[in-house]
Amino acid sequence: MSSDQDGTNDQANIAIRELKIYQKQWSINVRVLRNTIDSFKNGEGNKQKLILIDEEGTLIQAILFNKLIEKFSGLLIKGETYTITNGEVKPSNLKYPTINPEKELALTTKTIIRETKKIVSLEKLKPTFLSFKDASAFDNGIMPFDVVGFVTTVKPIFTNPKSKRREVIIMNKEFDQISVTLWGDLAEIEGSSLENLKDAKPVVALLSVIGRRYLGEFQSSTKSSTLVLVNPEIPQCREMID
Repeated sequence: MSSDQDGTNDQANIAIRELKIYQKQWSINVRVLRNTIDSFKNGEGNKQKLILIDEEGTLIQAILFNKLIEKFSGLLIKGETYTITNGEVKPSNLKYPTINPEKELALTTKTIIRETKKIVSLEKLKPTFLSFKDASAFDNGIMPFDVVGFVTTVKPIFTNPKSKRREVIIMNKEFDQISVTLWGDLAEIEGSSLENLKDAKPVVALLSVIGRRYLGEFQSSTKSSTLVLVNPEIPQCREMID
């Protein structure tokens, strides 16, 4: 399936790191790691947010709105790989959560998306995993950090008209534990996956989570730019699985 209705694309693919701010003509091969659609608070339109990774392990966020969401419906499936051509490369707005501090993509009416069989693995993704002790110093609710551990507890999902959340407890090799609250799609999708796998003690990598203290206890939670990767093919995680 392809969304290319405007002819063929003969642009050479480049790496995310090669994208220049304000560049509009480019082509990249990427794997979708997260895909969320939210409505604006006033109810007038929708916003789709993607987190993508290329073959070099570089992450970037892509945004699209309204009619473009309809145009690319059926594409951009999490876990699948696509060639995305053209759009706007913008400086990252650091007022909002983002996975890449330098740049992000805005998909436009000029964007072409094609499925590709090219494999984009997570092997070159290089998270900076902190020990749970070091992570506990990031308690201002602003600075993101990465942690990895075995899942020991997955609590039931809690839903109300405005949100969904689920608490997960992970443990490291030193038997330290940390609580992570998954929000939104992560609570529903990844949380359900972890619940189904919990007896096998899966390894979960949490990238770009934030931490706070509540009644003196350190707790972490996800945000819109967080990745929750279950038994991923990241070398540090494979070592734990093995």
